[in-house]
Parts: sequence; C-alpha cells; structure tokens
Amino acid sequence: MIRITTNGVLRNYKSNLLHSSNQVNSARDKVLTQRNFNSFAEDPAAATQAFKLRRSFSRTSDQITNSSDLMSKFQSAWSAAGTAKKLSATSCQRCNSQGRQ
Repeated sequence: MIRITTNGVLRNYKSNLLHSSNQVNSARDKVLTQRNFNSFAEDPAAATQAFKLRRSFSRTSDQITNSSDLMSKFQSAWSAAGTAKKLSATSCQRCNSQGRQ
C-alpha cells in the first residue's frame, strides 16, 4: 500500500496548478502578440524575422518623426520669410509714397 498524505496531495495540486497556469500564460502571450513563439529558442528563424521587422518599423517611425519635425521647421521659416517680404513691401510702398509728395 502507498501512503497518501495531505502534504503530498497539496504538493501535487500546487505543482499541477502552477504548470497549468504557465501553459495559460504562454497561450495568452501567443494570442496577444500574434506570434507562434514566446522565446528565441522556440523558433529562431521566426524570431529573427520578427526582430528585423520591429527594427525596420522603429527606423521608419523615427524617419517619419524626423521628417515631420523638418517640415515644421521649414513651414516656420517660410512663414517668417513671407512676413518679412510683406513688411519690406509695405515699407517700400510707404517710402515711395512719401517721396512723391
């Protein structure tokens, strides 16, 4: 006969519960990330491809941010240049009209 103790039953229950919990978390991560792996070791080829894709996306996002900043600076410069042109034109008109009188 095998002796079944309360501590043995509890240890077995905790072990099985922890194992099931880990499996649920692993499945949840796969669904949320839409990947078929959770670590590089599970699928090195797919992990490398995913890393390259994320790196490319990051670089593209940085380029978009830089381009937007540059466009904003150019728009400010053109606006300032337009204002300066209008002011100089107004000044020239005033000078010309005062000179004629």
